[in-house]
Amino acid sequence: MVHLGRYLSLAGISLAVLTSFSLDACIIAGNKCGPHQVEIEDYHTLCACEPGTVVDASQHGCVPCGDNQEAQSGVCVCKPGYARKAQDGECEQTDVGMACSDESACRDPYPYCAQAADAGYCTAKDCQTNADCPVDWSCETADDVRYCRKPPSGLGASCQSDGDCAGFEASYCETFQSHTCVLAGCADSQVTCPSEWSCCDFSALLGSKLSLCLTGAQAVGGTCPAGGKRVTR
Repeated sequence: MVHLGRYLSLAGISLAVLTSFSLDACIIAGNKCGPHQVEIEDYHTLCACEPGTVVDASQHGCVPCGDNQEAQSGVCVCKPGYARKAQDGECEQTDVGMACSDESACRDPYPYCAQAADAGYCTAKDCQTNADCPVDWSCETADDVRYCRKPPSGLGASCQSDGDCAGFEASYCETFQSHTCVLAGCADSQVTCPSEWSCCDFSALLGSKLSLCLTGAQAVGGTCPAGGKRVTR
């Protein structure tokens, strides 16, 4: 939970509600920005975590991610070419996510060459749940093969407008708090949420169309935060 000294409204929904998504920012009002924080453009009394940092455990400041990590959606994740099996483990160099054209280029424990729109990449197959995959990857099915799919492109990237997210799968810029690219439009089938994520529709609350793909940590037990409606298909 972030701390706010004042609330900003959008179509009757305060920023305090939107912070329930807890994506990537530490907001502190009325004080000078602390270490690893920057002022939010147009709101000079509010501070956010600078790129490459996340909210610390005390929820009062920002800390940089560790070696071979980057910040995405409010958490530190392994950079491409690195992976960890335990949430608190170090990120180690691996073949997972490395480019491939066929399986001859991939080695155990990631021997499967998954085909994507941009390029193939090495990963694991025969997964059953997301827990069988590297942290932040999802277990999906394609061509009757269960495999670990890499996170959507652009997810968690810093942005100021949708233009900064153009070309990414995460093409919507969440400009109210985190200033990061997120997956939006799942209720209208514009995007498909990764497995075990929830599609949460906030259109009724905002008075305009907005649906987001939220992780299990953001939609605990499949319950959408802030009164959003979960969309199932």
